Amino acid sequence: MLPVLDIASIGASSLRSMITDRERLPQRAWTTEFTFRLAKKLLQDSLHHDYHWLRTRLDLLAMQGPALMKVDSHFLDLAGVRCLRCQPKRSGNAESRAPIVYFHGGGYVVGSVQAYRYTLASISLICNRPVIGVDYRRVPEFPVPAPQKDCLSVVRALLASNPQGLILMGDSAGAALSVSTALSLDVGERGQIAACVLMSPWVAPFSPDTLDLGKEHSDILDASILNRWAAELKVKAGELDERLQLCHANLEGLPPTYIQAAGAEIMLPQIEAFSERLEHAGVQHLYEVFPGQFHVFQTLLPLVSEAELALQKIGDYLEKV
Repeated sequence: MLPVLDIASIGASSLRSMITDRERLPQRAWTTEFTFRLAKKLLQDSLHHDYHWLRTRLDLLAMQGPALMKVDSHFLDLAGVRCLRCQPKRSGNAESRAPIVYFHGGGYVVGSVQAYRYTLASISLICNRPVIGVDYRRVPEFPVPAPQKDCLSVVRALLASNPQGLILMGDSAGAALSVSTALSLDVGERGQIAACVLMSPWVAPFSPDTLDLGKEHSDILDASILNRWAAELKVKAGELDERLQLCHANLEGLPPTYIQAAGAEIMLPQIEAFSERLEHAGVQHLYEVFPGQFHVFQTLLPLVSEAELALQKIGDYLEKV
């Protein structure tokens, strides 16, 4: 079936379910629940196809809206890596502020700056800063540590041209890439990172005991999806701990960190454990849970209205640091 027909079929199925089953968590608006059901069905259907199937359909589902008209954006090459830069058209002092380097989620397998274009524009507007989205190489075509190397190369290239420093931000696997990138910098370079912002970081890909499977009905993810993505990484559980198994990494010396998690997501136990490890490592950090929300809901503006509050809190946090 053509990708656009798949999307239409999944959308129609999700809409029918909203009519036949009207139950939803009280923290979710109607459009949020619809978006949740659409995303969940898309991910469940992807289990019957290869990863190219999901990549194509995620690109087709790229959000559209007014934010795209309010930013200037263009693609550029940084250290041989394709990136997308967004900046508010009415920027004021945005150009002089520390830019945000954004690493998208998708289990290291799917996702792209094209699919995240609206998210990048929204973050740029709300935080009033330039945002550089990194189109890092994805597995399985490019095994680990190719994604980590791309992210590190981009950050080092940007540090050379941004004396005001950088902010590292990402969601899910992209949040983990933010942490692994910061840990891979030397002490002097790490001192130029003003903050890390992590949305539902996937810090334990090989640890099913750190999942709350009782929340599978309320989250877009389930164990089968995470297991498939982890299998695509083609590494054993004990390997590359500091790049993938961040629950075991030495976190001392990380920049100030803000973690957002969703109260109805299955990853909540590992995110909470990661926050506790930051505390033990002496890292200045803030941890906040949004009740009733699902994994990386922040990335689905404008359909998920609750995402705006979460992104505004990120903007407020960055103003303070």
